[in-house]
Amino acid sequence: MLKDNKKSKEQIIGELKEINYNPNFIQLQQKLCNVIEITKKIMDKDKMQEFLVPYINLENSSIINNIHYEGIKKDAILRFYLAKTIGDQGSDTLGLHIFYKNFFDNCAKENINFLTTLDMNNLFGDYNKIFKCLDRAIKDTENTMLPNGCTVSEYWHKRNKTTKKYDLLRTDKTSSSSHLNFINRVIIPVLTLVTVLKQRNFTLKEYVETYPSAHIAIQKIKNDKELGLSSSVGIKALTVFVKNCIKYNLVDNNGEGWTQNSYDIPIDGNVARVLHAIGFLKGCIDDDLLIGGAKKGKEYVFTYKKEKMYIRATKLRKINCLNKFINDFYFYREYIDAHKNYLCKGNGTPRTIKFPTILNALLISTKYNIEDLNQVLMYIGMHFCINKHPRCSECPIKNECLSKKYPTLIQNYFT
Repeated sequence: MLKDNKKSKEQIIGELKEINYNPNFIQLQQKLCNVIEITKKIMDKDKMQEFLVPYINLENSSIINNIHYEGIKKDAILRFYLAKTIGDQGSDTLGLHIFYKNFFDNCAKENINFLTTLDMNNLFGDYNKIFKCLDRAIKDTENTMLPNGCTVSEYWHKRNKTTKKYDLLRTDKTSSSSHLNFINRVIIPVLTLVTVLKQRNFTLKEYVETYPSAHIAIQKIKNDKELGLSSSVGIKALTVFVKNCIKYNLVDNNGEGWTQNSYDIPIDGNVARVLHAIGFLKGCIDDDLLIGGAKKGKEYVFTYKKEKMYIRATKLRKINCLNKFINDFYFYREYIDAHKNYLCKGNGTPRTIKFPTILNALLISTKYNIEDLNQVLMYIGMHFCINKHPRCSECPIKNECLSKKYPTLIQNYFT
């Protein structure tokens, strides 16, 4: 656990500016590949990752087993992933993987299958059954025994070194009001979207496939106000949804626009924290954009609050990194390829260099992709580069981590 050494904003900024790290594109690419390769070897041996597979991949789930027509089966799985990404707002990612499969399995057993019907009466006909499915799913998830000998709730307490109540869905209670909130926040938006698409003569699968790239699909779904998702789901959640569409071959689009390099990495606290520790924020983004001083004084990644510096993941999705690579021809060639052919952001030369697209550009000529990168950064962030409780000495990528030389990259920053 980090010691609570409070520093002024000026001290932290001064320490950041003293870090001399200006890698070129090739060096960043090699570092990223090393991080992915090392971590994937650890993940392949991790029994917890193997344990989670049936909770994430629905191939043998009772939700899907009775569906025989492939098109309907894929559409049902797409609805599952959409509901899961909309509702992924709890404090325990591992527990949520288990919970959502448990909940929809319970509903299928009660013949309340939101994933294969558009009948709204199926939702409102028997709230008591739905509430029981929720209660059972929450309890079953909390008590699920993991390969390490801990239950899900015990492991959460141990990992986060806390005695707080395990509150999987951030409801603080399991009352009917919190259950109604879950239904309104997760289930109704999915049913509304699918109903609107039916009126347009589309299934969810067909609608997603109308777009030339995963990146464009994310933007269009978000901006299509008739679908009713604008207040329910953000860009990060939709990116996770489309990522799963590609990962599990749920869309039939071919071409570079629908590969695991065809969307921006979904940046959350785990991803942002690890990228900063290994030096990617310092290496790709000008100091003025990290700590303030940019145009209008608003576009900065770090914010100082309560005597601590926080990394704002939402800013990383939009930040412009033009000056860092202004004379790097090799970088521009790869960036334009990612911009035009994989993300399909436009045919012209891009006027700005966005941080997430840099990661795509780094990977498109390697054997790895954004899905690989997202998996390993999430894994490192959840198990080693833990917010306020880092396990640096045990971290498999410690030799690739810039914080080994500059510990303040870990000590001064939180998400």
